[in-house]
Amino acid sequence: MMNTEEFDYEQLSPGIRNAVRWFHAWEWDTSDSGDGSLSRDGMECAMEVPMVVVPVEEGHFMCHDANAISQELEREMSPEDFAKVDIQAMYNPRDGIASILVTGDGLLRLKAKD
Repeated sequence: MMNTEEFDYEQLSPGIRNAVRWFHAWEWDTSDSGDGSLSRDGMECAMEVPMVVVPVEEGHFMCHDANAISQELEREMSPEDFAKVDIQAMYNPRDGIASILVTGDGLLRLKAKD
């Protein structure tokens, strides 16, 4: 688990900071994020949609973890905003890396985490 006390949220795209704070408050590590803006220097590979990537330590828990993330988001978002979020679980058997990709404009509407 990442140490969120030392995490520098100022290095994140401004629009996605609140979403990443929520994921950390829910005790999910994040390995990548973006607000869909391609304007940051050195971010040529940035996605054109708001996104957060959550690494999954054990691939066989991927579906369980994706469902848990979905429940957390649904609890904190309006139905309209939750409808604007997609959750995809991915696994590459060649390297054993599993992750959950959460995308959509609904992420930008998460309120600041207290």
